[in-house]
Amino acid sequence: MTLKKSTEGRWRSIERMVLAAASMIRPSARMTVAEWAAKNRYLNTPGAYVGPWLNETTPYLVEPMEMLTSTSHTVVALCGPARSGKSDIFFNWLGHTVDCDPADMRIYLQTRFWAEQWSNDDLEKAFNARPPGQKQSVFQKNLLPGKHSNTLTRKRFLSGMRLNLSWPAITELSGKTFPRGAANDYDHMEQNVNGMGPAFPMIKKRSTTFKRNAMTFVESTPAFPVTDLNFIQSSPHQAPPVSEGILKIYNTGDRRRWYWRCPECQESFEPSFDLFSFDMSAGTNAQIGQTVTMPCPCCGFKITEDMRYQLNLGGKWLKDGQTWDRFGVVHGEGEKNEIASFWLKGPAAFAQSWPGMVTEFLNAMAEYENSGNVGDLKTNFELSQGEPFKMPREEIARLPETLKSRAENWGSGETFETKDPTVPEWVRFLVATVDVQARSFVVQVTGIGPDNEMTLVDMFKIRKSDRVDKNDRRQEHHQIDPAGYLEDWDLLIPEVIERTYPLADGSGRRMAIKISGCDSGGKEGVTANAYNFWRKLRDDTEGRGHHRRFHLVKGESTKAAPRRKTETPDSNQRGPNAIARGDVPVQFLHSNKLKDQLSAILNREEPGGARMRFPTWAPNFFYQQMCAEDRTVKGWENKTQRRNEAFDLSYYAIGLCLHPDIKFEHIDWQKPPAWAEEWDANILVSSPNAKNPIIQTKRQVFDLSKIAAEMA
Repeated sequence: MTLKKSTEGRWRSIERMVLAAASMIRPSARMTVAEWAAKNRYLNTPGAYVGPWLNETTPYLVEPMEMLTSTSHTVVALCGPARSGKSDIFFNWLGHTVDCDPADMRIYLQTRFWAEQWSNDDLEKAFNARPPGQKQSVFQKNLLPGKHSNTLTRKRFLSGMRLNLSWPAITELSGKTFPRGAANDYDHMEQNVNGMGPAFPMIKKRSTTFKRNAMTFVESTPAFPVTDLNFIQSSPHQAPPVSEGILKIYNTGDRRRWYWRCPECQESFEPSFDLFSFDMSAGTNAQIGQTVTMPCPCCGFKITEDMRYQLNLGGKWLKDGQTWDRFGVVHGEGEKNEIASFWLKGPAAFAQSWPGMVTEFLNAMAEYENSGNVGDLKTNFELSQGEPFKMPREEIARLPETLKSRAENWGSGETFETKDPTVPEWVRFLVATVDVQARSFVVQVTGIGPDNEMTLVDMFKIRKSDRVDKNDRRQEHHQIDPAGYLEDWDLLIPEVIERTYPLADGSGRRMAIKISGCDSGGKEGVTANAYNFWRKLRDDTEGRGHHRRFHLVKGESTKAAPRRKTETPDSNQRGPNAIARGDVPVQFLHSNKLKDQLSAILNREEPGGARMRFPTWAPNFFYQQMCAEDRTVKGWENKTQRRNEAFDLSYYAIGLCLHPDIKFEHIDWQKPPAWAEEWDANILVSSPNAKNPIIQTKRQVFDLSKIAAEMA
């Protein structure tokens, strides 16, 4: 029996009807998306490539494709550069779904116009591509007949599954339920859909009904710039912070990166643009680009672009926390996460030209330097390098990770929480600086050595007060209040002025602090208490002389002012309530000049001059604070209002070292003062269990006539 032929979707024959019904109940084929693509996908892109899909061309796409059928994950997120093949993953997934495991799918594109364009171009091309001699592609033979089954935004298949093309609009993201969703070029979508936030969480929410059978695939080049140039990774694979987009999703997943193994030493590393080496003296930017190689970061072996194919074939995705040793063994499990997230860098992308990437970068940098236009540079970062854009910083500016990379282990403990600060062998004297905050004193101890090297020795906060109540009992759990209680300042005596540190030689000897300084400004009440505390030290009945080693400091910005000067502020106010009475010396420090000096010290890496050295326990926030400010035509500015105590306390230390009692720039390190001698001769170094050398006893009063009589 023959049924009426029709283009409206009615069946031509009972046989066709039976076959269509059979496809609806056919069990899922046991095949991964990558396996299906290698067996069934055909590409027809004249001028680029015509032929079967080859997983060996883009081995880095295999694992993301395999994760699309994983029941341990509900999201696959892939960040990568242009020309890496990542958008083809969707077509392979669609083909696998149509041919092996039918389920409704919905793909979101940037706009409705773009969805229709994509349907006419990319999707149509994928549907029509078939090997020579084959009448229909795998998509065509599974497509339900009839014009209503094949529209610009909807495709219906014999199995009953549907593919819908959508765009980020609240009507397209609400009231829809589908097990499999995708977002194409996600970072170029609207990120605040009708004021309700980014599209990804809403797309993912549409499939939650299907639980472990749900899957959302999102891919994109990174298009959102880094929001914090002072960012330091808390784990090896963490991406820099961005406001929205694919890398924000990547950071919430298990963070997989693509690794190669060096052909020479077999050590693994991640190929990235930062590893490129090129000869800047080769001539034009194009000629410079031709010199590009990628030296192995482990052994220096020069990898060339023609080695990329084989390196990719042997490449491997590693989760955050995993390592891959030179024998090919992967160590660590990585985080278990429902989001399988991947980040591929530009040099590994099969269609990216290394010389082209470098030439493009150099041209973009020249454009930026000539005009200040960052457009081409941003494009190079995102599309070629596969990296989020970082705004260029002035040469004087630093990056926290640069400083952190110079950290040294001299036995000071492994982490900030477990640190046991010691004085490293090159330090000759110690400087303590204090920042006054609302409920704490922030203290930094800096070591000074030959060539005026600065070394971070310790940093801590004083938080708990020793105040007592009317019954002379200590008030437990009370935080200090520097503005409200003068007695809280007394904590600076044992915690700072009289503090000592063990030497790193293990001898048990300790070094006392030579000089200390404290900011005298802050909320109302701080300056008065600071002045009164110094007076208290001066009038100490025990005669310890701590006021000679403890100085109040204040920032100075007058252009013509020296780097440091001592003044005794006075005021018109008189009597016991007067804050400044012309009797308290204050060190006025020129902030811009001293920060310029500190910046030069921080920028220097090699020995033989003033530089700064850091222990391995220094926390990330220390490096971030050291880079919180930037030099502008107005001076040093903290434009983003980040915490900057470490930067301030470090420039205080330089200012204190300019004090007439120190004059560190004029020290003859061959014949230094007794307090800056090597440890065995240093008067501030005490033997184990000996008394702190800076704590003086009450002055003895001698009766000279009695002594003369005894000598007669």
